[in-house]
Amino acid sequence: MKEQRKNPRRKLCDHPIVHARILGMVIGRVLDLSNGGLRMITDKPIEKSTRIECRLQLPEEIEGETQVLVDICCVWCRKNTLYGAFEAGFSFLNPSESDLRILHKFQKASETLFRATE
Repeated sequence: MKEQRKNPRRKLCDHPIVHARILGMVIGRVLDLSNGGLRMITDKPIEKSTRIECRLQLPEEIEGETQVLVDICCVWCRKNTLYGAFEAGFSFLNPSESDLRILHKFQKASETLFRATE
């Protein structure tokens, strides 16, 4: 598969749970983040171009927030035999500046923890 990512992907030490905002159901867990989107592991396949209003539960408070509300759109989805589930790539749809700042801080903190455990 040809690399189409515009922003570098960062592996995370913590894997935040992603909930659908409207129904409240768990969609999956974030595996890694970039400035433009995220990669998630899910139990069920997600169709390309599916838009989801979601809530990312942060493992700790950042700037007074314990969650980030963001809309995402599925760019790709495939079976992941290692996890026995599916993994999917999503782009962020019009994220707020504050949400991007919080996600960036979470990404940096998690990246530091990830390096410390290697």
